[in-house]
Parts: sequence; structure tokens; C-alpha cells
Amino acid sequence: MTDKRPPVFLTIAAVTHEPLKALGGYIPQIQDSLRKLGYSGQLQESTLSHLENPLLVALPAGMKPAAVENTYSVFTADTRSAFTFNDQGIFAYHTTAYTTRAALFKQVRMGLEIFHQHVQLQTLRRVGARMLDLIRPSDSGHTVASYVAPSFRGFEAISATEGWATGLSTFEQRFSDGDAEVIAKFDCLPDGFGLRADIMSTMQGHALPPHLTSVPGVLHAILDIDSGTRASIEPRAFSIDAVMDELGGHKDRISRLFRASVTPLALSEWGLQ
Repeated sequence: MTDKRPPVFLTIAAVTHEPLKALGGYIPQIQDSLRKLGYSGQLQESTLSHLENPLLVALPAGMKPAAVENTYSVFTADTRSAFTFNDQGIFAYHTTAYTTRAALFKQVRMGLEIFHQHVQLQTLRRVGARMLDLIRPSDSGHTVASYVAPSFRGFEAISATEGWATGLSTFEQRFSDGDAEVIAKFDCLPDGFGLRADIMSTMQGHALPPHLTSVPGVLHAILDIDSGTRASIEPRAFSIDAVMDELGGHKDRISRLFRASVTPLALSEWGLQ
């Protein structure tokens, strides 16, 4: 990796397992185990009266929304990375720090091993990954059109809009690839850094890289790609190796779609070629 700034500012890896009604009783032991491995930051707790899913983990077939759910997040001291545990069956690792594939997988496996050691997970329902990238080409003297594929430019690419100022625009598409569903979103934002509402709960408590919000009033875009097991896939016996294998496939899909969505110039400016 060069000293150039990579575009990714949020990475999530999530696993859906069986509900754990007694999860709260295990959290002190889980937190202590994570503390010894660098997660010495705050414990963030929340209770919701209805099911909200900030990690975009689809409910498996037949799984009913809970009346109450409890969520616990254990952070690193710098609040850049955290593990989240949810008693309705969601485990997640999320970070606002740049991470390589190897480093991401190492943290996810470590967290899963600790979690499984304490609660003995039985069922694997879904594995997913999600990555958000900030595309702000003006940082290096370029335009959005020079950084992203022409298909993302929409009506801006037709001659009738020449000379018009670009405003808010959004693009979303879903794909199926074997047992996986991929959701790709592209938001063009004219006035400053902003996020969709569904991701705000996950970002809560995280320290953000200063460059994200330090340049107001500048046209930029956010590319948001999520790959996860389709909800129609039957649950199977929990296995950390199976989780890591599936996570690898999801990460591969995200990487392929990301690289196909941006230009060689953008990759070069980010130091990703």
C-alpha cells in the first residue's frame, strides 16, 4: 500500500446466527477476552423496541422480528474498530480504519473464535460484507466523471444537461450470483459528506478519518457495495471455516464490482493499481 489515501472509509463483515436470549450474561466475559487483544475501548449498549438492522443482514426465511433486541459493541481505544453482538443473532466486525483483506479476515476470525468459545454457536444463517468508498476526485484536481464509470453519471452524461450544475443523485442495483445477493448503491452529493440513514447506527461511536468531513461544499460520491448470502438459503451448522470461506467470496465480489465501477485514473490516484 502506498501513502496515497484509499477511498474505503467503512468496512463491515457480518454473520447471522441463531438468537441468543442470554447473550447479555456473556458480554462481560467476551469484553474481557477482547480487551486482552486490543479492544480496550468503550462498551456501547442499546435496546430497541422493534427490529432495526443497521448492518443490513437480511432476516432468514421464517425468522420473526423481535419485540425487543439488545445490542452490544466493544470498541478499540481509538474507536476506529468494533465488534457488535446482538441477541437476535447478529455478529459483526466494523471499522472506519483502512484495512487489508488479510487484516480484515484476521480480525473477523479472532472475534468469531472468542464469541464461539463463550456462547457455542449452533447455526449459520448468513454471511455478508459491506464496504463504503468516498469518491472525491477534486482532492487531486479531477472530476467525478474522470473517476467513475460512465453509467453512473446518468442524465449528466447527456448533452441537454451541459452547463447545468450537478445536484443530488442516486443509483441502486441488485444482482444475484449463485447463493449471494449483491446490492450496489452510488450516491452523488453536491454539498458535503453524507450517509444513508440505514448506516448511521453502525457509524455511531466510531471515530471518522478527518478528511471525510473536512471539505464542505465539494461535489463527491459514495459507492456502497454489499454482498451477502441470499435469505432463501437454508440455515446450516455453524462453522468458523465456513464463515471465512463465504466471507472470502463476498469480498471478492465487492472488489470486482468496485474496480469495474471506477476508472484506472482513480485507482492510480488512490494507489490501488
